[in-house]
Amino acid sequence: MHYKFIKAFFPALIIIICNVALAQTTPTFSFTTPTGTIRTCAGIASANYQQFTVSGRNLTGDIKLVIPPVTYVNNNSTQATTQQAWEMTTTPNNLSTFGYTLNIHPVNGQVDNVTIYVRMGADNLFPQWPASITISTDGADASQTVYITGTQVPLAVVDAVNQTICNNTSTQKMVFTGTGTGYSWTNDKPEIGLAASGTGDIPPFVGTNSTSEPLRANITVTPLGECTGTPHIFHITVNPTLQPSLNVSADKTILCPGEVATFTAIPLNVGDLPIYKWLVNGQTTGGNSISGDNTLTFVTDKLKDGDQVTCTVTGSTYCYMPYTSTPITIKTAPLPEIHFSSNNYNIYPSQSVTLLSIANTDITSYSWKPTTGLNHADIPNPTASPAVTTTYQLTATEAGGCTATANVTVTVLPKLKINLDIPNTFTPNGDGVHDTWEIPKLADFPQSTIKVYTRYGSLIYQSVGYTKSWDGTYQNQKLVTGTYYYVIDLKIDEPLFSGFVYILR
Repeated sequence: MHYKFIKAFFPALIIIICNVALAQTTPTFSFTTPTGTIRTCAGIASANYQQFTVSGRNLTGDIKLVIPPVTYVNNNSTQATTQQAWEMTTTPNNLSTFGYTLNIHPVNGQVDNVTIYVRMGADNLFPQWPASITISTDGADASQTVYITGTQVPLAVVDAVNQTICNNTSTQKMVFTGTGTGYSWTNDKPEIGLAASGTGDIPPFVGTNSTSEPLRANITVTPLGECTGTPHIFHITVNPTLQPSLNVSADKTILCPGEVATFTAIPLNVGDLPIYKWLVNGQTTGGNSISGDNTLTFVTDKLKDGDQVTCTVTGSTYCYMPYTSTPITIKTAPLPEIHFSSNNYNIYPSQSVTLLSIANTDITSYSWKPTTGLNHADIPNPTASPAVTTTYQLTATEAGGCTATANVTVTVLPKLKINLDIPNTFTPNGDGVHDTWEIPKLADFPQSTIKVYTRYGSLIYQSVGYTKSWDGTYQNQKLVTGTYYYVIDLKIDEPLFSGFVYILR
């Protein structure tokens, strides 16, 4: 090293140091091998530690310690998750100081044997993976890693099976399975016949229930061991003894063949989730098709005379013998049969006809449809005078309520030019030839009226319909030879027919 002095024109003196080679020192740090044992229960931060010391020389900054997080992918997800599984501090008595990073400040460029305490975190899901603590400082050649290991003991687990029993019956022995070295349990309902608490397996006991509802006890069992497990709750249910009943009614008990009947059951004291079974003559199969099982309603059209319908209820969660309702006995009435003397009647406009129905049994009511053109719609033989061709349906009901129907058609013929071919002479002399006044075509007009008068207007003959031809008499006395006058009304909205007839003896 040499110095060069330069005199300046100014009062100040400037010294320039040339070619100076200053000695430089590299920051260094070191750590000791970790000692100690970490052992803890799952879900609990360890109370013991592994520890090591850190020292440093020629430091220009902090010694930095970092525990990197664990990154993993859950089986049910494709998204990576990070977790801080280990924690460290220099002051273990202050639990709030544990963390994942730590900075050690040098004093005059030095750190002397600072102790680092490392514990396993409560949320460590992968205790088999050691903690890798990275140590570094500014200016050092490279970072270094300290590895910390520990043991996590799984919590003891327990499994127990729910039981449901009837009042005054015994449970099965409850054997707890799992990883616990022992078990303790509590019971929130000692009134079922089990103590309020105990240890070990639960031996069989006789359950009791003096109420009308199921009695469910919550049994909390805790697995014991080096690491006491999470309590597990299971149930023992004691069902009461009930006296069930069923009141079954039917919308009708007298049926027509093939008629639908509906049966309804009203239950009492059957408990939760009862099972219903409808029976016909004590059977669920056979000639009758049973529908509506496990419901309170049974609908069928398959019943026969003398069939008996019952309903049986069985408890699924309550304890009682199956109960069967009182039978309902069915009676069936025969179907009536009905027909007409003729299924088709012909009339002309304005004419009428009597519809003659015939039944094979006593009928209590009649109903005609349509009612148009009928003088009565509730009698067996109404008079029909429809304006157009009409088909009538008769519904006949017998005493048991069974019905039958039949159809009859009244055909209204078109209006025609009518020629009665009325003879103007007949000879009632007993010779068997033309002895009566024959008008055959009047047979088509049963409501027609025929009247015969003398030349002086005296009525000597009349009839409704012309089923018997006139023989030329009046009050059983023979009329004399002569001319007589007639008026015929066909009662079909046609003009009157009138003229003369000559009696020749």
